[in-house]
Amino acid sequence: MNTDKKNTILVVDDDTAHRTMLRMLLSGWGYLIEEADDGSTAIIKVEERAYDLILMDIRMIKV
Repeated sequence: MNTDKKNTILVVDDDTAHRTMLRMLLSGWGYLIEEADDGSTAIIKVEERAYDLILMDIRMIKV
């Protein structure tokens, strides 16, 4: 079994500071991070690929 695969996390938040903080924290722990700044963009990204985890703000303007 290959344990070198990095898990990919999609961080969805309309607050740039929150996305930046999560990206820095999680990438420091070895995760690959992708970001979306609204729900519409997140849906497009999820349709394009699978993620191991999605962290999403539930209070966004454009959901």
